[in-house]
Amino acid sequence: PKLLKHLLFKSQLFVSAQNSLEKEGEDIVTNATRPLTILQRTADWAVLRQFRITGTGGHNIAKLDPTTHSFLFENANERFVENHEQSAARHLFRSWVFSKQQRTSKAMRTGHVNEGPVTRALRLQKWCIQLFEVGLLMATEHPWLAVSPDGIAKVHPPGNLEHDGVWASVEIKTRVANQHLSAAEEKIVRSQSKYIMVSVNDDFWWALVKTEHRGQVIHQAMVLQLDYVLYCVAKPSGLLYVCLVHVPSDVRRSYFDAIEKWKHLATWVESPEPEVPGAFDEDQRKVLMSLVPIWTVVNERVLERGPLAPVHRFRSAMQVVYNTLKSGIDGNTQYVAQLTNSSRNRLAFHQLVALRAIKQLVVNSFVIFRCITVAQQQAEDFQGMTHAQIRKACSKVGTLADFTHSLVLALFDRASLLVSTPQEDAQVPHMDTLSREQIDSILAQKPKHRKGMVAFFNNPEKGARVRLNPVNHMPLPLGSRQWTPRGEATKRVPVQKVCAYCGAMAAFSCSTCTVPLHVSLRGNQRVSCFVSWHQRKVIPPPESNTS
Repeated sequence: PKLLKHLLFKSQLFVSAQNSLEKEGEDIVTNATRPLTILQRTADWAVLRQFRITGTGGHNIAKLDPTTHSFLFENANERFVENHEQSAARHLFRSWVFSKQQRTSKAMRTGHVNEGPVTRALRLQKWCIQLFEVGLLMATEHPWLAVSPDGIAKVHPPGNLEHDGVWASVEIKTRVANQHLSAAEEKIVRSQSKYIMVSVNDDFWWALVKTEHRGQVIHQAMVLQLDYVLYCVAKPSGLLYVCLVHVPSDVRRSYFDAIEKWKHLATWVESPEPEVPGAFDEDQRKVLMSLVPIWTVVNERVLERGPLAPVHRFRSAMQVVYNTLKSGIDGNTQYVAQLTNSSRNRLAFHQLVALRAIKQLVVNSFVIFRCITVAQQQAEDFQGMTHAQIRKACSKVGTLADFTHSLVLALFDRASLLVSTPQEDAQVPHMDTLSREQIDSILAQKPKHRKGMVAFFNNPEKGARVRLNPVNHMPLPLGSRQWTPRGEATKRVPVQKVCAYCGAMAAFSCSTCTVPLHVSLRGNQRVSCFVSWHQRKVIPPPESNTS
């Protein structure tokens, strides 16, 4: 419910609870468009945006027409581009088929990650009545046109909170390379506040809306048949400014006329025998024809029954049947490959050799576990089973991932007993197992400052009773927090506190002693801080444990 709270067309996911604003928002959107997907950046979204002219592709082909230069370029006479079909085909192909460079662009990744925080920040503004998220929207009268706005919002106009509000599509842009405002932008924002009314072709339009974004803004207003677009400029640390852009109907009409002349580059796919136009080169035609079958199937399904449930990727029915019959064998192979690939770039050669041996031991143990399980289940018939029957029965006994997870938990339990057993020469009284209440009572006396921490856990009447007692001492992560490096996207990093044994920063703590400790070796250590803490009779000062 929390994820669906601000989502339009949630009725497609069998969630019927709606308020008046949701109904009004859906009516505004369906007045001129039809939802093809519920969310963006899903498998159906990536397929259905192909062979349709969306914001980026529309901007690139609209600027080929000189009639659009008056509202796309400030110096129209200097921006004349020869109007030819090959340029339009090239721009559309790039918008339909993502290249490796486009997928791995740092700016795209940062902008995508930043959309969520910016959307939440917009909802907190006084002038924002409501903001909903939408997927891919297709123009009802022109199915070859589509748009994927960052949202649909109802807002008060700048400086008029008494107004009933206007509906606008939302376009969020994140600045990565240069996060600072230009001199012109700074002057306008200081004089107008961060929420500014803008109209196409006025001074604010040229100063605040970047050249590469103007076509996308007009494209959204044209497809949705809305008079306003909420253009938001942000950086990873917050909003820079927001423009409520008014797009007149004559501008939307001129923009549509400039795009319509190239619609044959997209509509060919709907013919009974699709044939790629000659404006695309030979390699592009081969790629586009390879996309037609899956696009046709998904498009017909969505137009007939409505949007699909969001998924990350599509799989063929034959692939699903194959994996089902294999009973998890492919999943186990993929799991082993995932373990190998995840550590290949971070470990030295000798570590990789050791890890390979450990993985082989785990896999062999898993095979033995399956055989023993089948032998126990088929106690009477096991001797008469053929090799094929035994293999089929074994393949249905769990997965390698589940087995590894259970094995790790069992090893942790065993390790906790080993490291928590005191040394033979540890002269600590009261070594009987303590209850949870007794442990809590002792730890309630633990000093909060570091100076008295070691003395407390060395005291045989206090902390040493907990530290050296045979109870479950388990390493637990301290958690994670959000961190935003300068110029980069927000990410989660582990929380770290001062290790009680060596004094350096550690990311784990003991579940029983409730003190931070390292679980990995540091420097010239032969055993970790976690093991030393629970085995040594006397804990030396942290300054002497750093090597």
